[in-house]
Amino acid sequence: MQKHSTIVALCFGFHAAVAIGAPPAVPIRILRGYLIVAPVTVNGDGPHAFLVDTACTTTVLSSDLASKLRLSSDRMTVASTVSGPVNVGNAVVERIEMGAVSVGPIPILIANLEKLPFHIEGVLGQDFLKSFDYTIDYSRQTLAFGPDNRLEGTKIGFDLDGGRMLININAHALAGGPLRVVIDSALSNPTFFHHRIPPSSAAIVNTVRQRAMLSTVEIPELRIGEISIDDCTALFAAPDPSDVRTEDGLLPLRLFGVVHVSNSGQYLVVRHR
Repeated sequence: MQKHSTIVALCFGFHAAVAIGAPPAVPIRILRGYLIVAPVTVNGDGPHAFLVDTACTTTVLSSDLASKLRLSSDRMTVASTVSGPVNVGNAVVERIEMGAVSVGPIPILIANLEKLPFHIEGVLGQDFLKSFDYTIDYSRQTLAFGPDNRLEGTKIGFDLDGGRMLININAHALAGGPLRVVIDSALSNPTFFHHRIPPSSAAIVNTVRQRAMLSTVEIPELRIGEISIDDCTALFAAPDPSDVRTEDGLLPLRLFGVVHVSNSGQYLVVRHR
């Protein structure tokens, strides 16, 4: 599955649908304190347990689920991830649904997800999520589609890069100026791709995808808009010369208690835990 894919996207016309009226909140599971697992239906079959991943540009189905749905890959390609290159297949599904919203037809990737925990059968990416406004509440463990004008918090504008949401943050221990980071709902700690200060230690980290050797460093203060997060442990991924990135790193969504994503207005409203 891709965090930043080298795949050239094919052009498909797809339709996003929302039921009339305010859709009810979808119950989700928050696992390990940060992973968002939601019930997703594919081509009318399900629900299946999907990881909600805002840093994944393309939705991914496990090889087992693709086989069950009789989906065959029309070609194989390589996607680059934080943990290295991954072989994936390409296919198209007629419809993907979560709660009262749906998107389709939609091109997807097929990959071996056996290393994912909790019997995850797929990864719901930005190609689905970008079609809607939604609110994630970590304490209530709900994901609600639709606008939320009542949420009080810090408003942060974001830019889009390949469908991924990028914001500016400040960490003066790492850099004098702002850092461009991708909002990542499947990440436990802030992760950066450039060694700007010597790491304090090295550790083998169990990422969502696989075990990876990452360096760690303690950041005294991380500023995100008006929000200040003190004494934050960050990870440094070894730079891959073949992977051309436009961002400085990844920022976990779990740093906030409630997050409203307005794709229609291109901003977030976040409430600190």
